[in-house]
Amino acid sequence: LDECGKAGGGIVRLSAGAYLSQPISLYSKTTLLLEQGATLKATDDPRDYLPSSVTWDDVLQGRSKGPFVNFVNGKNLTDVTITGKGTIDGAGARWWVPAEEARRKASGYTLPRPNLIRITGCRRLTVSGVTLRNSPKFHPVPEDCEDVLIEGGTILAPEGAANTDAIDPSVCRRVTITQCLIDVGDDNVAIESGKKMPGREFACEDLTITDCVFKHGHG
Repeated sequence: LDECGKAGGGIVRLSAGAYLSQPISLYSKTTLLLEQGATLKATDDPRDYLPSSVTWDDVLQGRSKGPFVNFVNGKNLTDVTITGKGTIDGAGARWWVPAEEARRKASGYTLPRPNLIRITGCRRLTVSGVTLRNSPKFHPVPEDCEDVLIEGGTILAPEGAANTDAIDPSVCRRVTITQCLIDVGDDNVAIESGKKMPGREFACEDLTITDCVFKHGHG
């Protein structure tokens, strides 16, 4: 991925097999292609996602919120694609138990954790065909993005996994979510307006959600 970024774009292809990885970053004009049978799996060690000055115990005890790095990251990009018939697995099991314990102590509280995918400030973002599962928290989160297509994918998390939203478009314009199978422990699709964006009447505009199957999950 780094080499594609330096070269101005390209395709990174993962053939069938298991790939255990710390957090990764995407770049403009880059396609991450996961072939059938390929699983890109996140490590579940909190130290891989936190600054060196912050410990997981600091987060659990409420002394710090992180900040967390997400598993798949990107910022201020154009033409990014995640596609194929493979899987991105967030290895969320280690994170869900303390998150649920925290929620039970304070109703509505969301224990800070990494998201599976968070892409910020991207024009033309496509997530197509892949299976996304077991995120520590939310699955794909396009934020302040335009022309987003999420199609033909499967998003899975156990019914009781806290805060495992499937898709959370946040302050985005022109988003299409279609032909997805979603079975998660929290919101199916949560459209987050969040804040007023300069130069537009609404923070989120022109979203179409169609031909999806929702199983567990809310809303």
